[in-house]
Amino acid sequence: MYDDRDSRERDIRIAMKKDIDIWEYHSIGFHGIILEGPKEKIIKEIRENDGEEISSENWRLDLIRSKKKEKLVNLTPHDINILGEDGEILETLPFDELPARCRVERHLIGGIGNYPLYESVFGDVGNLFNPEENTLYVVSRIVAEAMKGERTDLIIPEDIVRDETGQILGCRGFAKV
Repeated sequence: MYDDRDSRERDIRIAMKKDIDIWEYHSIGFHGIILEGPKEKIIKEIRENDGEEISSENWRLDLIRSKKKEKLVNLTPHDINILGEDGEILETLPFDELPARCRVERHLIGGIGNYPLYESVFGDVGNLFNPEENTLYVVSRIVAEAMKGERTDLIIPEDIVRDETGQILGCRGFAKV
């Protein structure tokens, strides 16, 4: 069990260097053990070591990284450069002609001096592909937030790198919302 986020992240980074599935084990009152290997092997170890009755009510095993290479599909309106730690472009994900978008309704709620003040209400998401095995979809934060709890295959660019003028050069990784 991890007492702090840094220890957990360290173990994940070490495990990611190996070509193996990485899982995180959670049970009642016990969170955050990083385990490596095939799911069947890990479930067998949990049964042997903890003697727990395996059921969805008392434990959960989350896949953190699969040894299978996930396909990344960019559903934003612009190319995304994935950068290495030194800033070099490792890969460019081309944008899709029809990016995933959230419908937005604007409602006038007042003004600030001579300028209108609106409330934006986000609605349904359009142009979002159906889930596919071993595929992750890169979307905007607004789309990811709108689909939170409904889809687990949506990710957003994370660790954004900008040049001296503030222009986005790319990202060093991705995040789930």
